[in-house]
Amino acid sequence: NISSMSFRSRNKSRSERVQKRQKSSTATADTSEFDFGVYHYDTSSSNGKKKTKSHQDVTWRADAKDSLSDWTIQVTCEGGNAEQTTVTPYYVHKAFLGAGNYRTEYFQNLFNSDIKTTEMRTCKSCISLQPSSVEAFPPMLDHIYTGECNVRTSNAVALRSLSKKFGIRTLFDITAIFIKNDIKRSNAHIYLLEANVYKDEKIKTAAKDLCAKEFDSLSDKQVCSLTPELLELVVNNKRLRIPSENLSQKVANYCQSCPEDVGGRFLVAITRATFMPKIHPSAALFLLDLCITHNSDSLENEGGNAKPSLRSRCIEAAKEWKEAFGDSVLSTRENDRSKHGYSNLSSQVKVEIMEAALISANGDKEATQLASENLQLTSELQTLKKEWGKLQRLDNSSVRMMRSDNSGTFRNPNHIMYGHGHTVKMQNPTRMPDIMSPNVSSKDGVLVQRERNYWPVYYYNGGI
Repeated sequence: NISSMSFRSRNKSRSERVQKRQKSSTATADTSEFDFGVYHYDTSSSNGKKKTKSHQDVTWRADAKDSLSDWTIQVTCEGGNAEQTTVTPYYVHKAFLGAGNYRTEYFQNLFNSDIKTTEMRTCKSCISLQPSSVEAFPPMLDHIYTGECNVRTSNAVALRSLSKKFGIRTLFDITAIFIKNDIKRSNAHIYLLEANVYKDEKIKTAAKDLCAKEFDSLSDKQVCSLTPELLELVVNNKRLRIPSENLSQKVANYCQSCPEDVGGRFLVAITRATFMPKIHPSAALFLLDLCITHNSDSLENEGGNAKPSLRSRCIEAAKEWKEAFGDSVLSTRENDRSKHGYSNLSSQVKVEIMEAALISANGDKEATQLASENLQLTSELQTLKKEWGKLQRLDNSSVRMMRSDNSGTFRNPNHIMYGHGHTVKMQNPTRMPDIMSPNVSSKDGVLVQRERNYWPVYYYNGGI
């Protein structure tokens, strides 16, 4: 028992000594009176170069030397002038490209390959991209380094294309979610244009169907931004939802805005009677002029098409004479007539549409008077065209003109009168207004000047 008590006593004293040492080691000393200094490391070199930050995030946006960049990507824009092509270098890091959390499969495979390619020897990748992909390239690099990406309507399809080109699954998923939530009527045309550039059939189909479904609500600016190929796809889409007459107006506006894109087959493709059985009267004369100019009637008849032709539909629409002729025949401005196609129509076609309007009027005095006046005018124009063929320019060597001080009339040595009015009469041959030009050479015939107006003189075969 004594030995047992002695053992317990020794253990207790030992335990007390250990606890005392632990309390002593954990006690906090008052060091406020001591100065241990702050961290400092002189990063300047002996030649006086600028100091760099002691700590900064590794990013492709940093200076190549400061971030220890070990790879360069040179990006060139496709489709530009070879002399004006700019190459943009990006100084990046292999660790992020091929081994990071958001790595690209393309560079991962490249860096792990045993094949010594030109890229590996030069530590440089040269890439040619579409313009929108060039703009989307920096956001793609941001995603590789940080996992974040600034996706917008304007760059979503380009980023999606880049994700497939370089094999970035995370970026593909981000863009897919964004496009699904973002695409709508106001931007469907943008997605359609971009998807067509990158041959992304999934996005192209979705955007095309949405444009067709909402075509009646699209603005003229949105419609005119489409290429002829895309417009043809939209209006021939089975999801097209728009009244026929509204569609004819949009098509006419497109053709007026993009005349260089309009041809016979394209006109037939976007005005088929299957989806445009009726033409709006305000678009009738313009579309009729296009139809005749591009001879679309003959193209429509290919394959035995039994549907009403564009010409017949336009003439039928012209029966609504107030809307059809309001901006053309009834306009006092010549440029309005030309814009809406009336001035370009042949006399025969004018007579045809006037007769249709006259029949449709059925007792409307105003319409009857309008049609009668234009039929008479058209007849006079046809006669004038025939008479104009009889006018010949006088030879400069055989006629000399003199001007009387008290008269606006010019006489030749034989005292035959030559007036300067705007009508053609047997006893009063004259210039035609469209011939007048200050650039007419005297070698072209007799040149008459009066009040700064110049014109050649003609004589009439029939009466003088």
